[in-house]
Amino acid sequence: VGQFGIGGATYGSSGQVLTSGGASAAPSWANAPLVAYKAKHFRRDRYSYAGSSWAEIETNFRISHTPAAVGNTIIAMVQIYSSVADGTYGGWTIVTDQGSGSDESMIGEMTSSSTRSRADVLGNSSMTEMIRSSAGGNIWMGHHMMGFHVTENTNAQTYKLFGRMGSGTRYIGDNQPAQFMQIWEYRGNVMQ
Repeated sequence: VGQFGIGGATYGSSGQVLTSGGASAAPSWANAPLVAYKAKHFRRDRYSYAGSSWAEIETNFRISHTPAAVGNTIIAMVQIYSSVADGTYGGWTIVTDQGSGSDESMIGEMTSSSTRSRADVLGNSSMTEMIRSSAGGNIWMGHHMMGFHVTENTNAQTYKLFGRMGSGTRYIGDNQPAQFMQIWEYRGNVMQ
C-alpha cells in the first residue's frame, strides 16, 4: 500500500485525518480534534485526609501537561475509592493550576438554592455534601469525577485532586482499586 493523495499530490500534514466531503464531494485533510491524551495510574498504602479547607490530597497523584494552543479544551477524569464512615461528609474536585499557579476547580457546584462557578468552588465551603454517611455504619465506594478547563495560555499546567471534609476523616485505598487520572486535550472550545 502506498501513500494516499487527494487532489493530486496532496498528502496532508503530520497528525491530520481524512474527512468526508459528503456524498458527491471529494474528501479532504483536517486537523484531528484530539490533540493529546495522558493518564496516571497511582498506587500507595492507605492514606487519609481530614481538613476542612480545600487542599491537594496526594502530591504524587498529578498530571503535568503543556497545552498545544490557547483556547483548547482539557477534559479531566479521576477514579478514586475510599471509605465513608458514619457521620462523615466531604467532597473532592479536580483542580488545574491553569499554567499560572492559580488553582481553580474544573467543575462548578449546584446547591439547593443556587450554583457556584468553577472559579468560586475553592474559595467556599463547597461540595461538602458530595459524600455523606448518616445512616450508620461504614461504606467503601468508588467515585468517578470529570471536569474541564479551556486553556488561557500554553504554559505547563498541573492537574490534581483536591479534597475537603465538613466532618470526619476520609480513608483512601483501603483494600480497594488504585487511583486513576486521565486528561484529554481537544482542539478549540468544545464545551456547549
